[in-house]
Amino acid sequence: MKKNIFKFTNLFLLLLVSCSLMGSSPHTPTPQEEQPNKVYLPTIVNSTNTAQTSTDFCYSTPKADPVIPDFVKNLTSNNYRSEFYVTTSGSPNGDGSLNHPWDLDSALLDSGNVRGGDIIWIKGGTYHPNIEPSKYNVKISGDDNNPVIVRAFPGERVSIDGGIQVYSPNVVIWGLEIFSSNTDRVASESGSNPSDLDRPGGLAVYNKNVALINNVVHDGGHGITDQNPAGNNIIYGNLSYNTGWLGPDRGHGHGYYGQNEFDTKFIYENIMFNNFSNYSYHIYGESGPLQNFVFSGNVAINDTFLIGGYEPAVNMTLTENYTFNATTKLGYRSEQNDSVNFNQNRLWNPNSLALEIQGWKNANISNNCISSDNNFLAELDQPSDAGSYVWDNNLYFSEISNPFNLENSTLSWSKWQSSTGFDKSSNYNTKLSTNYDIVVRPNYFENKRGNVIVYNWQKANSVTVDISALGLQNGDRYIIHNAQDFYKGTIDGVYTGQPITIPMTGWSTTIPIGWDEALGESSFPDFGVFVITTQP
Repeated sequence: MKKNIFKFTNLFLLLLVSCSLMGSSPHTPTPQEEQPNKVYLPTIVNSTNTAQTSTDFCYSTPKADPVIPDFVKNLTSNNYRSEFYVTTSGSPNGDGSLNHPWDLDSALLDSGNVRGGDIIWIKGGTYHPNIEPSKYNVKISGDDNNPVIVRAFPGERVSIDGGIQVYSPNVVIWGLEIFSSNTDRVASESGSNPSDLDRPGGLAVYNKNVALINNVVHDGGHGITDQNPAGNNIIYGNLSYNTGWLGPDRGHGHGYYGQNEFDTKFIYENIMFNNFSNYSYHIYGESGPLQNFVFSGNVAINDTFLIGGYEPAVNMTLTENYTFNATTKLGYRSEQNDSVNFNQNRLWNPNSLALEIQGWKNANISNNCISSDNNFLAELDQPSDAGSYVWDNNLYFSEISNPFNLENSTLSWSKWQSSTGFDKSSNYNTKLSTNYDIVVRPNYFENKRGNVIVYNWQKANSVTVDISALGLQNGDRYIIHNAQDFYKGTIDGVYTGQPITIPMTGWSTTIPIGWDEALGESSFPDFGVFVITTQP
């Protein structure tokens, strides 16, 4: 019933606007036993058929290491000034040692005990805020090049039943599960802050030099929120899903909600899907600044990827991002957006528009792979004072005769080329590829971890993947997490140096807490994204 209400509400609005781990280890390593992380190039592409050519499949070559803010470049060294510990039974009267640990509320407040270069290890268990009923406040702070690290203890699942709000600069939040167990998902009031619904949860940032690394954020009132105008934050390797609630006006709650004015915000390697608002990444504001974002390696499933609002969006870079059953919407209301670079992205939207470009004065749309079975590949609405547009070397798949929309006029492939002057060196196909593309993306901050992204054009029951780039050694015990059901959808194995087999059928999709069914359909067997981790 709840799902039917959700579907009806969203349809009505559309008409109006036109993995628990498998296996166990007898030994849990101390932090000192962790090996320093090895940094890899961010993209490895596995082609499945040597007969493929550049005209019938998607391919991008590895590039230089991603731009990483200076304040987190040394995180992989594992050299800490001091180490402190938190447990579910810890006390504000403890000294932060393993024998006398702190409680989490006390550890995250500024007590004067924690300084730049320190790490707070959180031991496994479920934590509930005590000082405030629904959230933890982070007020500890490091130095510009020596942040304070708050991290789950290796091999242990740390679950935060509530939200985390980061008020101080130079802080790293790493490897936590952040969720809300509240089962109420329906509000009777419209708007973003209904008084009749108290839905805590989510991870919010209110300062600069903050890193959110490899967290799993789900079922809160909000996902990851970073609307502070000061930049230099990095959002890396997180999962965000099942965020929000249903109101009488629409669904609310985004995977990532960001604004920025100064410096740059780096959004890398995140996986977001199935949020109540139907938005994964939401760079939006009615009055807030939207400037200087870099997106790379991110995945969106079933939800719109939006960059744009009422104010102009400026200096946006999107490289090597991956979507399935999701529209990438660049531009919203403003007709004065300026400078978007959209390169080497893969978009496959079987059911709707794949890419919308609206209101950009200058744009570079190149080397992308864009597919839509039965809908538009791209819509373009340029402002009257449009400047430089570079739009070429793309690869398109579509089964309809007029797959492009230019200023509300539908165009064939040849008419699109002649009317715009774009895509002179691009390729267009009327049928989807019969092969499949596999992308392996090593994790910058954790050795032997990475994301595997599969476009299964041929609907194979399984795919073979070379994961050697992740740095595994023979005998390492690895875990394949289905990102769409991270804690339950897992397979484990022992690495032998050979490619591994990943099934593309039989996977589940996580259901929101307090809801009856998953918010979006499973992407399998057409598309899958997996997180590879290793067991201690």
